[in-house]
Amino acid sequence: MFRALTRLTPYVLRVRAPLTAGLACVLVATSLSLVSPWVLKYAVDDLTRGTTRTRLGLYALATLLLAIG
Repeated sequence: MFRALTRLTPYVLRVRAPLTAGLACVLVATSLSLVSPWVLKYAVDDLTRGTTRTRLGLYALATLLLAIG
């Protein structure tokens, strides 16, 4: 198995920059998709306790920015 991986090393090194950029994009996209439900949870929790319009506006803005991201 390691022999096959060592044969792939020159090809991976040749595309190291795009591979790293792709991995970074996947990590950012995954992080954004995980944060979105977290923001929604806090918005719903604040709605059940009673909150101000300003705070709800901040939650809406955060949700919008996450969707754009």
